[in-house]
Amino acid sequence: MNKFICKPLLVYEKANFICRTKVIWKVLANIQVNHTAVPKQELPDGINLDQFYKNIKTQILANTDSKTYLIEEKEEVFQSYPAKRLVYHTTEEGWKNFVYTILFFEANGSFYRITTGANEEILKEAQEELQGIVDSFQFIKK
Repeated sequence: MNKFICKPLLVYEKANFICRTKVIWKVLANIQVNHTAVPKQELPDGINLDQFYKNIKTQILANTDSKTYLIEEKEEVFQSYPAKRLVYHTTEEGWKNFVYTILFFEANGSFYRITTGANEEILKEAQEELQGIVDSFQFIKK
C-alpha cells in the first residue's frame, strides 16, 4: 500500500501522500493547502478523471454563496500522472478575495485534489511557496 505524507510536520495516512508543510505556518490565516483523496470504488462505475474534474469545477463555479469566476484551466503532468489544473477567484461576503488552484489527478485507484490558495493581497509573494508545497508531494511505499 502507498501513502502520501506531508513532512516534516504532518502525516496524512488516509490521503496517502507526502508534502512539505512548514511554510504554511508563517501566514496561516492567508495561505491554505488542502488535499482530498476519493477512492474510485466510492464513485459510480466508469467515472474518469475528466468527469471527476468537471463535476467539481461545476460545483465550485455554481456556488451561490460567493462570487466565483474561472481564471485558468489546463492539462499537465503531475509526478508522471495526467493532471488537470483549475485556478479560480472567489469572494465571499465579509471575507478577503482569494485565488485557489486545484490540481486533480488519478493514482492508485483514487482521484486526488491538491488545493492551494492565498488571499489576493499576498498571492504573488505566496505563489512560489505554494508551488513548492505542491511539488513536494510524493507517493511512498508503506
